[in-house]
Amino acid sequence: MVGNIGGGNNLPFAPSCKVLSQHFVPAALRPTGTLIMSTFLTFKNPFKGAASVIGFALGLAGSAFGLAQTPGGGSGFQDSANRGLVPFVIETSTGVFDLWTVTNPGGTPTLELSDFSFQELHLNGYARKDRLRINMPRTIEIEDDTNAAFLPEHILLPYEGALYHIIRNGNSEILLLQPGKSPRILISLPTQGGFGSLKTSASVSIHGTYMLVATTDNAGGDAYVLDICGSQDPILMTESEPPLDIGTSSLRISDSGAWFQEEDTLYLASSPLWQATPVHLGLLPNEELLNESVLSTKGDHLVVLAEGSNGLSRILLTSVDGSTQVVTPTPGDYYPPDLDEPLGPSLAVDPEGKLVAYCQGGATEEVYLQPIGGQAIHLSSLPHFEDSLDNLGVLGFGTGGLLERPGIDNIGVLSFIGGSNMISGLTGDELMGAADMYSAQLDADGTLLVTNITRTSGQLTPPFNPPGSLVVAEATLDPLGQRMLLVGETPDDDHDLAIFFLDGGVSGPEPNLQILLSDLKEEPRFYPATSRLVIVVPPDNDNGVSTPSALHLLEPKSPGLQVFTELASFANGEDISRVHVNKRYGGFVSTNSLGIERLHGISIRNRTATPLTPGNWTVHFAATLRVVHNRIFCGIGSAGLPFEFMSIGPAGTSRALSLPTGLGFPLPH
Repeated sequence: MVGNIGGGNNLPFAPSCKVLSQHFVPAALRPTGTLIMSTFLTFKNPFKGAASVIGFALGLAGSAFGLAQTPGGGSGFQDSANRGLVPFVIETSTGVFDLWTVTNPGGTPTLELSDFSFQELHLNGYARKDRLRINMPRTIEIEDDTNAAFLPEHILLPYEGALYHIIRNGNSEILLLQPGKSPRILISLPTQGGFGSLKTSASVSIHGTYMLVATTDNAGGDAYVLDICGSQDPILMTESEPPLDIGTSSLRISDSGAWFQEEDTLYLASSPLWQATPVHLGLLPNEELLNESVLSTKGDHLVVLAEGSNGLSRILLTSVDGSTQVVTPTPGDYYPPDLDEPLGPSLAVDPEGKLVAYCQGGATEEVYLQPIGGQAIHLSSLPHFEDSLDNLGVLGFGTGGLLERPGIDNIGVLSFIGGSNMISGLTGDELMGAADMYSAQLDADGTLLVTNITRTSGQLTPPFNPPGSLVVAEATLDPLGQRMLLVGETPDDDHDLAIFFLDGGVSGPEPNLQILLSDLKEEPRFYPATSRLVIVVPPDNDNGVSTPSALHLLEPKSPGLQVFTELASFANGEDISRVHVNKRYGGFVSTNSLGIERLHGISIRNRTATPLTPGNWTVHFAATLRVVHNRIFCGIGSAGLPFEFMSIGPAGTSRALSLPTGLGFPLPH
């Protein structure tokens, strides 16, 4: 992880929205409130000391930035309509929805799907630190917008598009939405007893070309490959197999192969036939195969763990050709991948499947680099570290050869965070301790170069005797792939926000490390927008007195330079929710202590936020906003009453959409 070491039905509708004037005034709005103006601030403060608990956002393993889109075996989407096509869902009865699409800024709507319900859908195989990456599949963090009411779980595709699991007409289906495309059903299977026939977790290839889903035991215990980018029908991978009890969290897919498990059997299906057959792993007696695995960025290699009855494990590497190699012949206390953990991953494989990095527990935690077919390298021992590290995490490999970028992204460069378990009295299972981030590069001649990347200890080269001053709590990679957000928690339970920029190779310029925000009462939230990041500072309402809240924009301008702008601030601690930003424009809703909501537009070019609804109106908005080009699509009305759906421009000019009124919202896509 360095550097990045990745058909419409055309049914008639019942228009019940009145056509409003340019400055809309729905009947539900009533006067109250005041106008809040935005301000501009830039922060360049140094670190305050070693007491802050810092969470890293690494630009390292699993990076897919700049990877070319690979054909998915089809001829593309059947409809190439206006990219401004916006989907809306409107509730027809409790938990039952209709799906409409409308063109930007407000053309004739089309009823696409009727009478369906949303089901659970989670994404497997990607590290928690990558949840902000816009160039790889990711899941939406629904809990971020607590004011947004109902929002269905879904998987976001690279750059644009979304996948939903729905039940419609007695069938369990995967719904694909992409801007400017008509909705598409990727698979439709009969439900079983009214329950969905698809399992709640799925895998999506790193380019968003393929999806791997499995059916429940009652629905036949099968696995299917779905063609997201093309027009192929679902491919049944397990046609020659009996019904399988497929481990939901074991699903992994790339453009070249797919893997899944049933108990201790690992199945592999290779492109283009996608027919699953068992992999001969050579498990020892009493060994069990763990469900969680790590897929290389290129997708040709998978690392799995086989755990014995004594709790010790072996690490195995499988390839898309069906071959298997033993990474660690001697069983040990090897950490599982921990992809969903704040300090994961604890296991990583480089894009080419030539190097595996892993953590081993015991009296101390150790990190090893294992060249396949070579001798293991104990990275956390002499001569690089005088004392073995006792806390490690966030392992990952660079993908520079794939990204066509030099320096710190080079394939074969490993990054990891290491430190002690305790600093300044701060302890906890999710804390790294006094730490720094390191890179380890293995040259072709076997020479190992280890570098302290964060350098808070002042020690740039080994031996690394002084401890680092970061206390790592969680890793979060930003959208660009070479910036790391440092989210910290102080001994007083406050939070800090800093940025760490990787602007060169391991021998390049020193990284730029700067505090952006300090002493926050609540942990900030993040919303990616191309190479930019929108940051929300929530208020603290626990003690009856709200702390200030704000919305900021972080954007790169040149190597090492980050522009950090305060777009809007609320001294009385208004909640900020329903944030959506594209390349040029965005929007959000602020909610005051009386529950009154206000819509704001965001100009990325001008770095400003502008209120779009007067502060003296009583107003409530639907669960989401969607920004298409420079217009905000939303629902607006009184609390608990049907919404009128609108398209609103940067100047507050509006257009009523000819959609039925109702409880609904534009669907994220």
